[in-house]
Amino acid sequence: MRAQRIGRRAVLSGLGAGLVLASPGNGTTAGSKPIGLRAIAASRGLAYGAALGLRSVDEDQALADAYTRECAVLVPEGDAKWAGLRPAAGVFRFDGLDRLLGIADRHGQSVRGHTLLWHEALPAWVPEALRAGQGYDILSDHIFTVVGRYRGRIPVWDVVNEAVAPDEGREDGLRPTPWLRALGPRCLDLAFKAARAADPGAVLMLNDHDLEYASPLQDRRRRAVLRLLETLLARGVPVDGLGLQSHLRIGRPFDPRILHRFIGEVAGLGLMVMITELDVGDAAVTGDIPTRDQAVADHASAFLDTVLDHACVKAVTCWGLSDRQSWLHHHPAGWRPDGQPMRPLPLDVELRPKPLWQALADAFRNAPKRSSAAWMPG
Repeated sequence: MRAQRIGRRAVLSGLGAGLVLASPGNGTTAGSKPIGLRAIAASRGLAYGAALGLRSVDEDQALADAYTRECAVLVPEGDAKWAGLRPAAGVFRFDGLDRLLGIADRHGQSVRGHTLLWHEALPAWVPEALRAGQGYDILSDHIFTVVGRYRGRIPVWDVVNEAVAPDEGREDGLRPTPWLRALGPRCLDLAFKAARAADPGAVLMLNDHDLEYASPLQDRRRRAVLRLLETLLARGVPVDGLGLQSHLRIGRPFDPRILHRFIGEVAGLGLMVMITELDVGDAAVTGDIPTRDQAVADHASAFLDTVLDHACVKAVTCWGLSDRQSWLHHHPAGWRPDGQPMRPLPLDVELRPKPLWQALADAFRNAPKRSSAAWMPG
């Protein structure tokens, strides 16, 4: 990272609530034509997008229009997970994912597939099949069928999600999931190799969480991820990049030097990086809405300026676009002491750009320009 940027952003290593960005813009040009984050990011060779639940846009045309304006990439919240695709053994349900692809096609957008191998969102029949020794067959069949169906249409897949848990007792740092217990560590190899065979042109990602902050646990997690990537690559496993989920939380210790060095180590393996599930929790911030929103924007700015300094970072996606749809409204991680809802996303409940929108726009404009990858939407 450039020395000037490190010095400037190191000041933001705490809450970041005391610094002030410019007031948020209204997302328009001088002629009042809306400009979305997708266009601003694309001008620097980046892809911006957000997770989308089909029900939310089915019931809300204004929100659907916001996704069209703001997002070059759509990520299915649940329609590409096992629970969404596999209601029963031998049964595939593609209607939701097909509809999402249709939306993306109509609006010149891309879809990132999420996710092929994860220990959560499993229908009840899968653990039973794993215990019956059917793991290899059902995993390979699932990936060949799903990735093969969308060959050439879904250009990026989160193949393996949340694979490491170094405090769970395994020497290799892997999370002891039902898949791991049934198939051993080579289940990761199988997932990536099956995805490559099903779509040789797809970008295949390892996606994980809690890698952004300067805590002892996250330091162990970063080491475990690097060790896993090195091991997979040494075995010839076709991994193309690392996804940082980036569920940021104000109050956690952020050191830009640590994160910058980690991304550089990933890049040194020849891999790309994507920010895959960005949102910013403000439970630690007191005060009125403008104070909270500014703290969220400042915290995000410190993070974004750090990661986007690396040309290997190709995309930024948020886990949702508007505060009206955040998963944090329905999860203990999103509870504030005052009982007020979190405000973790770029648009407020009225779909107005917030300081976080401006922080994203500024970070994209200030990022070093990079060449757009062939898989990125135009």
